[in-house]
Amino acid sequence: LMHVLLKTDPAYGARVLGDGGTLRAHYVAWEAFFCAWMRERAKRSMFIEVQSRGYGIHTIKNIYPLYDFSDNPSTRCLARDFLDLFWALWAEEQIDGYVKQYVPVLNKDLVAFVVNEEDKLVAFTVTMPHISAGVRKARGRILPFGWIHILPLLNPRRNHVAEGLLIGVLPEYQAKGAALLMFKYLHENYLRLGIKRLLLNPQLEDNHKVQSLFSGYDVHPYQRRRSYVKAL
Repeated sequence: LMHVLLKTDPAYGARVLGDGGTLRAHYVAWEAFFCAWMRERAKRSMFIEVQSRGYGIHTIKNIYPLYDFSDNPSTRCLARDFLDLFWALWAEEQIDGYVKQYVPVLNKDLVAFVVNEEDKLVAFTVTMPHISAGVRKARGRILPFGWIHILPLLNPRRNHVAEGLLIGVLPEYQAKGAALLMFKYLHENYLRLGIKRLLLNPQLEDNHKVQSLFSGYDVHPYQRRRSYVKAL
């Protein structure tokens, strides 16, 4: 970042460093290196060092200055495309993680999907029995015997509280009744299974678009989170 900011400064840009090069020369060399690195990584694999906890932190943060401050349009375009690809693949990893974590314990009566006339998914919502009490008793561990506290709570006929995990509707299908279809299906199943309450995941207080989805129910906040900032 300092190379980017100081390379054009008359007081520093031409200053000769210990290795005989100038800041401008260092910037050009590092820019060329990262451009080649981004092309190769995009072609071969974005997550070669997937087991390294700190590798991504110390590499991806070097791409942002190239995108924000580079005076070379092709470098900025390459950095933008690389960042898009990086976070798209990261999102896929997150999705795969959620699938592996939740699908094995999901109850088909507690999830809803809406498809269009082409049989393409346009909306979904995922709920499951609320198992926090069991997780606390198990102290967050399934093995060796934590499952004894958690497994019974996965049965909605014994656990009358559900938890809303995920909901999504394609923009072109929002405010067109897709959410209503899902809620109708889930509402009927909740009544049949004896579920009496649904807890929703945290929402921003000003996210009125999401909150309006539940305006037909007796909704009230059960938990409030706050963040406080103090300038030092």
